[in-house]
Amino acid sequence: MAKIRLSPEARRLKNAYQKKWREKNPDKVAQYAINHWERKVQEAKENDRLSNDQA
Repeated sequence: MAKIRLSPEARRLKNAYQKKWREKNPDKVAQYAINHWERKVQEAKENDRLSNDQA
C-alpha cells in the first residue's frame, strides 16, 4: 500500500478524526483487528504451503 504524503496540518486532522471514530466504534475496531490477524494466519499458511511445494 502506497504511503500518502500529508501536510502536518492534514495529518493532525486525519488523526483526530480517526481517534474520534475509534472511540465511537470500539466494536468495529475490535472486529477489524480480529479480521486482520485471521487474514495474516491464512497468508502465513498459504506461504508455508507454497514454500513446502517448492522444496
